[in-house]
Amino acid sequence: MRYCTRVEPEALIQGLLWFAVFLFSTTVHEASHALAALRGGDPTAYLGGQVSLSPLPHIRREPIGMLVVPLLTAFTNGWAVGWASTPYDPVWASNYPRRAATMAAAGPASNLLIALLAFAAIRGGLLAGLFASPERSAPRSRNGSRRSSAHRRASAGSRALTVTSPSSARSSAIDRCRRRSESARTLRTRPASRRPAAGSRGTRTGRPPSGASRFPRSASCARR
Repeated sequence: MRYCTRVEPEALIQGLLWFAVFLFSTTVHEASHALAALRGGDPTAYLGGQVSLSPLPHIRREPIGMLVVPLLTAFTNGWAVGWASTPYDPVWASNYPRRAATMAAAGPASNLLIALLAFAAIRGGLLAGLFASPERSAPRSRNGSRRSSAHRRASAGSRALTVTSPSSARSSAIDRCRRRSESARTLRTRPASRRPAAGSRGTRTGRPPSGASRFPRSASCARR
C-alpha cells in the first residue's frame, strides 16, 4: 500500500525561504572568518576560496552540512540546521592568539550585524508603510480597536461561559427544588397505615410503638 502526502504550497515556500536564509547567513559567517584570518596574516582560507560571498566554495568544502541536512530539516522541522567550516593555520593561531581570537569572533559578529540590519529594514518599512504588523492587519472590533484571532476566540469563549453557565445552574437548581417539593407533597398526602406490617421493627408482637395511638384519628377528631 502506498501512502502519499500532499505538500502544501505555503510549507514548500517556507522551507525554501528557511534554506535561503541559512545559506546566506552561513556564507557570510564563514567568509567573515576567512577575511579576518587573511587580515591577520593567515592566507589559508583565502587560497581555498573561502573569502567570498558565493556559497559555492563553502558547499564544496561541506556539502552535507550546507545542502543535505539544511534541506531535510527545512522541509521536515520547519527551520534549517546545518554547519560549515573555514580552514586556518594552527601554527599562526598559536603564534598570534589575539589575531586568532579576532578571527573566531568575526563570524558571530557578522551574524549580529545581519540581524541589526534586518531589524532596521523592518522598522523602516513599518514606519514608511511598506509593511504591516500583525496587530494592524487584524480586523477592528466594535470599539475601534484591532484584535487578533486568538483574542477574538478567547473573548468569544469567555462570553459563552458567562451566558450559558448561570442559566444552566439556575435551571438545575429549579429542578432540584421542584423535585423536593413534589416528594414532600407526596409524603403529606400518603394515607397512614392502620397496622404496621408483620415482622416490622416497630414491635415484636405487631403492636404499634409506644406513644402512638392504636387507631388513627379521623379528620373530625383532628379538628376538635
